[in-house]
Amino acid sequence: MGKKKVVVRVVRISKELDDIIRNDAEANGTTVSSIISSALTRYAEWDRLADRAGFVTFAGSFMRDIVQYVPDEELRKIVQNMGNFLRGFTVFWFKKANFETFLSTVRLLTKYTQATECEIHVEGRNYIMNFHHELGRKLSIAIWTLLEQAMIELGIKPTCEIGHNYLNVSFTYNPVAGGFSPPNA
Repeated sequence: MGKKKVVVRVVRISKELDDIIRNDAEANGTTVSSIISSALTRYAEWDRLADRAGFVTFAGSFMRDIVQYVPDEELRKIVQNMGNFLRGFTVFWFKKANFETFLSTVRLLTKYTQATECEIHVEGRNYIMNFHHELGRKLSIAIWTLLEQAMIELGIKPTCEIGHNYLNVSFTYNPVAGGFSPPNA
């Protein structure tokens, strides 16, 4: 895979901002250019649309403390009542909903909301999505409910293993021209 083309830009920033970036670069063993590039990438991939999509930021422990008092079935109902959140978010972000944009949405949500980490393992047509977090079993239930709803809509029949701080989702993806077919049983 070839390198991405780059453009050199000159920007004016305050001395105070430059000091912060330079000190952070030095402390983290990286460059000022790398920090600025990361910030611009985050803007392009996330920030420019996250506010419009209604995202709010709060500590993960706050979310864990709130949902711990909600019974499992009520939590599933609350998440289901969010409607087709993942599909809507995917269309908002990528202007279409298909398998590839679904995976891209999951990657973006886990990368930038930082509520959970996600590793996706692929062997042929078989996928395993491993979610790891520190917010307890309730977050695993909420993530599973969102994913299951979106995947079924894509014609995918997922299975899961829910744990205290993890969720493992397995499924088979069978591409079909113009859509999706249900996985082989």
